[in-house]
This record gives sequence, structure tokens and C-alpha cells, in this order.
Amino acid sequence: MSDFKSWFALTQANFPPYNGAPDELPYNPLDTEELVKQHGTEESRRDEDSRYEEGGLYPRDECGTEAIIPRDTYGDSTPLHEVDRWANEELELAARHTGRAEKRRRYVDSLIKAVNGDLNATLGEAERRLHGDD
Repeated sequence: MSDFKSWFALTQANFPPYNGAPDELPYNPLDTEELVKQHGTEESRRDEDSRYEEGGLYPRDECGTEAIIPRDTYGDSTPLHEVDRWANEELELAARHTGRAEKRRRYVDSLIKAVNGDLNATLGEAERRLHGDD
């Protein structure tokens, strides 16, 4: 708007593109800090999903809906013993990830207990107290 004398002049110019600063984010009603946090969360989810085969625990078909069995790998003529082996491998993979997540949860719980439930304490404080370095 600062480059035009009025809204009418801006509309007559068909709202031409505005070249902002290279690091300027496009307008969004959410504040910038919240946007940056959302983008970081989306990126970390994509990174996490990429650790699994086929981009997640359940492969997706071409339409983006979940496919229980990846039909591009296991077609109609696939013997069930191969599908059975694959299902067991998937279950084992999920169990390993669940085991790591549970181990992390137990560790964080022990950190919280070490600082008497004070969730405003820092990670460093909690680890020093937990490991007796305080």
C-alpha cells in the first residue's frame, strides 16, 4: 500500500507482487515465532517419518490413503509366507521404536523426579541432580 496513493490505485494495478526483504516471511496472522515453531515441528515429523521404510509405519498408496499391505511390493501372486515374513519384520521394527520411546519416557520421568516435579527446572539441573553431580 505504501507504493500506491490509495486502495483504489492498488486494485487498479491488480495487486502487483511485492518483493520484500529476502528473509521476510509472507504475511500470516500467526505471529512469526509461532510460524517458525510450526515449520520446525513439520520438518522434524518429516525427518522422523523418513527413518521408516516407505515414509512411515504403514506404506501409503497412490491416493494418499493408508494401505495395509504395500501392493506395489506384494502383488496378487505373492505367496502368503512372504507377506507373513514382512508383517513380522514390521512388528519387530515397531517394537524397537516403541522400546526406545519407552526408555526415553522413563529417563525423562526420572529427571522430573530428581527435581521434585519442577517442570521449570532445566535439563542440566535435572541431570546433575539425577547423577549426583550437584
